Amino acid sequence: MKHWKIIEKRNLWFAISGLVILLGFAMMGMRAVRSQPMLNLGSDFAGGNTMVLRFDWLNEKYKQIGHNPEAFQEESGKFIGSIRDVLSPFGLENSSIQISNDQEVIIKTAKVTQDKSAHIREALTARLGPIEVLEIDYIGPAMGAELRNQSVMIIIMVSVALMAYISWRFEFCYGVGALAATLHDALLMISLASIFHIEVDTAFVAALLTILGYSINDTIVIFDRVRDNISKARTAKHGFDLATILNISIRETLGRTINTVATVVIVLAALLAFGGSTLRAFCAVLLMGTIAGTYSSIFIAGPVMASAFKQK
Repeated sequence: MKHWKIIEKRNLWFAISGLVILLGFAMMGMRAVRSQPMLNLGSDFAGGNTMVLRFDWLNEKYKQIGHNPEAFQEESGKFIGSIRDVLSPFGLENSSIQISNDQEVIIKTAKVTQDKSAHIREALTARLGPIEVLEIDYIGPAMGAELRNQSVMIIIMVSVALMAYISWRFEFCYGVGALAATLHDALLMISLASIFHIEVDTAFVAALLTILGYSINDTIVIFDRVRDNISKARTAKHGFDLATILNISIRETLGRTINTVATVVIVLAALLAFGGSTLRAFCAVLLMGTIAGTYSSIFIAGPVMASAFKQK
């Protein structure tokens, strides 16, 4: 690893990322040709129904074992599974189901008619006992489109702000590398969502923004070492090869990068395995994004920065 040449193999790293991104967008294009949704949009973006219910059984169970969080969490997991069983005949078994701290059950489904919604509530009552309807909301296509547009604008604004900060904190060529890594992560996560049919909703956007923040932090650590090494070379009053300095800087920060990503991956893997169905999709996105962000910090940001540096 001492002579590991990362910058010199930039075309390989670009090709790997390009193939994954191309595959994802190709699948989106094929779905569009078939008049199918290009992405698996959640009810937040595609429109749908949200029911907030209170179940007598759940409240009684909380009074009995609420002092034991682990036991109540186990019972809550079984309860959510029972709700999914009820929703399955309606084709809504993949709906988002959450239990709030007030023991209110929040069910987000795809768009259903009022009659179908009433049948769902009847089936829930027949299977799980009396319920109290606290709230029923409908997110229409117009509101879903507005949420999509706002989410896209947020991602664009964050990317531009990150580039501006890096350009101010370092130099413009560093900002170009950071922006390339940020766009790489965003496009890669959208492609992975297309490939693995991951639900894209507000939670996905929140995970994506978290990933961008994590990735840029890792990139800053590497760029800070690059700047120090360039400064040392200039102080010594001898020429330097930027690719060599980038390779050295990446190797010097690699231990820190591996340790950081390993701890994050362990936590996310534990949540993915034991966090329940509600957290599974969110943790899966964070896990893939953490790996993608680490990859872009090492293999994308540096090579792009080197290309921009040469054009100064």
